[in-house]
Amino acid sequence: MYPALPNGQYVTLRHRVVAGQNDYGNDTYAFTEVQVGPCSVQPTTTREAVSFTDQVATNVLVFMPYGTDVGYLDAMIIDGVEYEIIGQPDGWISPFSGHTAPVRVSGQIVEGASQ
Repeated sequence: MYPALPNGQYVTLRHRVVAGQNDYGNDTYAFTEVQVGPCSVQPTTTREAVSFTDQVATNVLVFMPYGTDVGYLDAMIIDGVEYEIIGQPDGWISPFSGHTAPVRVSGQIVEGASQ
């Protein structure tokens, strides 16, 4: 059997997990990484903030294999660039056929600084 995306690429997921609490009672986090794929990685939009700032936000849409454990607190590394996951990733099972769809994950990186 061939993979669903024979020319897809592998993505590194950075899972954020609570590791403890600091002196003020705030959660502290640790990260674990796992390779996922093959995935469909699609650039979507990029926009520039020009009002009193020099920022660029770049978005990406990634379709991961069905059943991938990914959440809104995670990040993904694609070609060496780390994107924060935006919103809740979603998967879907057809109520008619029972077929599964890839997990759809939106990511964003914001570069630059505000003044």
